[in-house]
Amino acid sequence: MLVGLLCTAQAQPPDQRAEQAYEKASQAFQRGEFAEAMKWLEAAMAIQPRPIYVYNIGRVEEAMGRLAAAHATFLRVQAMADVPAPLAKLAAQKAKRLTPLTERAVLVVSGLPAGARVQLDAALLRNPGQELAVDVGVHQLCVISRDERTVACQRADLPAGERTDWRPPTDDGRGALRWTPEPDAVGLELNGAVLLVDPQRLQRVSVDAGQHVVRVVRRSRTAPVQLTVFVGKETRIEVAPEPAVVISERPSVWPWIVSGVGLATVGVGVGLFVAAGSERGVEDVDGLVVETTQVAHRESWSRSADLDLAGAVLLGVGTTAIVAGLVGVLVDRPSASASIRSAVWLGVSPLGLTAGGRF
Repeated sequence: MLVGLLCTAQAQPPDQRAEQAYEKASQAFQRGEFAEAMKWLEAAMAIQPRPIYVYNIGRVEEAMGRLAAAHATFLRVQAMADVPAPLAKLAAQKAKRLTPLTERAVLVVSGLPAGARVQLDAALLRNPGQELAVDVGVHQLCVISRDERTVACQRADLPAGERTDWRPPTDDGRGALRWTPEPDAVGLELNGAVLLVDPQRLQRVSVDAGQHVVRVVRRSRTAPVQLTVFVGKETRIEVAPEPAVVISERPSVWPWIVSGVGLATVGVGVGLFVAAGSERGVEDVDGLVVETTQVAHRESWSRSADLDLAGAVLLGVGTTAIVAGLVGVLVDRPSASASIRSAVWLGVSPLGLTAGGRF
């Protein structure tokens, strides 16, 4: 009987056998049996390659979440020689839609309990049942219960060019973190992302077994800790607050050092001014010319001009340092003495720059 059926099948024309395989593929696709549909489409292609079969292979790949493969298949349809124009247009539209998704990951969440919310890394998903293009790599997905007492988190590695149909994880083969609400806790951070729940309601966080970094966000500072979660076990979250950092109110000595350096710089600048005056003074004594050559005369004035310039620069730098240091002293003073009037003044005297103040 089997031999007779086999002989009958082999006696059918190739196009008829290809159409029968294609019909079985279409029925399987309608039932949602995509692997079965792919098997019959490949069988039809092996009997008689046709553009319509290739196009529908792309549709099956897209339905299976193999978006990069579907994109390549639709491009292949356009490159075929005998493809009808309407089919080529449909393939071009499909390829255009899939092009931006070939280098990204696509996420679809299904099977959520009533009233539950989904958090992806640090943000809530508005429409978790719709396709969402995300960056390729490992992401943390959390399902938050309606009453915010329980959260189920799982790390998922989302590959490029594929759609991931993610469902909330069960407790099989997983562990949990037990949380006791604290009055000063304002949030709970898991693996770098703050859980978007009320920390005064939260009691349990279901996680994969392994290492997790947890930080309690308090009104006071809190350092993160690494906790180990075992399969079927609960690990209590106990994170001690960081010791308070006490900042000394003693004023800093650096403003005084800056002022001292500035005063010394001003002193050097004044000394250069005096040296420049002495250099010019060697030219004339009682109105008589002492130097005998014009070259020596020009050199003397050139040296005095250089000394004047250097003195002016040092005087400016030193004055700026003095003012900056005195301002620093005023800013660094304790707030309790802020009501005391302060003043700083600068003046020029025959001996140079004079600085003073009242503190």
